[in-house]
This record gives sequence, structure tokens and C-alpha cells, in this order.
Amino acid sequence: MKEHLPLSVTTATEPPANTASPPSTLRGMTVDAAERELIVNALARSGNNKSKAARLLGLTRAQLRSRIEKHGLVVADADG
Repeated sequence: MKEHLPLSVTTATEPPANTASPPSTLRGMTVDAAERELIVNALARSGNNKSKAARLLGLTRAQLRSRIEKHGLVVADADG
């Protein structure tokens, strides 16, 4: 289901500096597990700011919120 990932994650060999860098631990993971890991990484890099994390991932804030719910993640609100 790579069509659900941002284009930069699926086609770039070196992600741009302003995107979440996929950790090397993504190898061998399912798409869902990899997506969850990317979300957790982006949230950590953004200080749990969902708007910033969404931009890092190339998603809208609504798309990120939907994926957070899908993966059962609990995120402290840093941006209200």
C-alpha cells in the first residue's frame, strides 16, 4: 500500500532535509508497522506538534490525525 505514503518516502533515495527520515529499522516491516514508525518518528522530531509532524510526512493534519487513530497512538497535544 505504498500509494498511501508520501511520494518522497516511496521514491526518493535521500529524503529532503525537511521530511521525516525513515529509520533503518523499517526494513522487513509491514506497511502498517512502517507507517506507525514514521509517524512516531515525525511526532518526536516535532515535539508532538501534529501540524509540524504532518508537514514532515507530507500529509495534512487531518490525514495524520486519522493515521494516529488507526494505529492507536496517544499523543499529548503540543499545538492544541
